[in-house]
Amino acid sequence: MSRLRRWSACGLVILVMVALRHVVLAEEAKEKEAKPAAAAPAEEKKADAAKPADTAKPADATKPVDVAKPADGAKPAEEAKPAEPAKTAEAPPKLPSYFTGTNDDPKNPTYPDPTGGSAGTWITPAGDGKGDIPEKKTTTDLYHMIAHNMFGINIVWTMITGFLVMFMQAGFMLVETGLCRAKNSAHTSAMNLMVYPLGCLAFWVYGFGIGWGNWYNGPVADGWYSSLGPGTAILNEGKGLEQNKDDKGVPIPGSYKYGLIGTKGFSACPAAMT
Repeated sequence: MSRLRRWSACGLVILVMVALRHVVLAEEAKEKEAKPAAAAPAEEKKADAAKPADTAKPADATKPVDVAKPADGAKPAEEAKPAEPAKTAEAPPKLPSYFTGTNDDPKNPTYPDPTGGSAGTWITPAGDGKGDIPEKKTTTDLYHMIAHNMFGINIVWTMITGFLVMFMQAGFMLVETGLCRAKNSAHTSAMNLMVYPLGCLAFWVYGFGIGWGNWYNGPVADGWYSSLGPGTAILNEGKGLEQNKDDKGVPIPGSYKYGLIGTKGFSACPAAMT
């Protein structure tokens, strides 16, 4: 009981100290606000006292005589302004074909491009002069190489983040075996090891189609391009709310204002994924 009293007394002392601190801070803030307000009238009085009295200005003897102004109706003729040239609309920038979904050469089409192999160009360094020569590369050539590397790096990083899920499953196994009885640890470990292959099979059958089977369900805003390359553009079927329409009012297949699920995946449409 005495210990409880001591703790209660300490708590009350702390509360009193906090309250006093708040009171002191409030008083200091009031004093700071009052000082500038009191100093302002004093500065105004000093400025008025130092201001010299206005003296009579002597007449300007050199001031020219006012010339008679013309009547209001007789306005001088304004000079004709040259007509401004009509502004022409600037042409939109030309983007690579793998960004626009078009084919520069109809005889050798590169789109659709499920594998992304035609998105940009690969760097081919060679010391014998048969590969890339940096001095002869243009800005457009470098852009194609950068875009190709960007798609490859993003896909690799996406796969790495998926592989980390395997280690998550191993962590679940350690946690569950540590919380169960020793005789059940083998069964718990086997159950955790079987969850992942069964989940991969379900993901191949319908999981990918539901989650990413529609281009418009992905985190890509209108007018932007997928960071994983043009291969995802073939994922254009799904279900959603408020189907979008083109300029002519024709509904766009697979395009919804609120995408819900996709319907194109590995097993749903294997031809499109090969």
